[in-house]
Amino acid sequence: MKQGLVVYLTGASEVDDSFDEEKAFAELGFDSRMTLLAASASNYYDVMDATKILLERGASRVEVAKAALEPGGKLKLFGEPMRLYG
Repeated sequence: MKQGLVVYLTGASEVDDSFDEEKAFAELGFDSRMTLLAASASNYYDVMDATKILLERGASRVEVAKAALEPGGKLKLFGEPMRLYG
């Protein structure tokens, strides 16, 4: 069973172009293929689009977690992930 995770970036109207999603996900121990970043900033998915993409990649369960972008390009998760599907 593959599990997908949508990381919703809170309070981010702009995200620096140098932000490396794969590195940030790896530091948290997440598989970058089954993890997507959603944000209100332009050029990012919204939560529903990210969920659909993860289901198309074969996820049988999708969760969402809130996070903030810290200096140095690290993600800080808030609370426990919430199940969206599966």
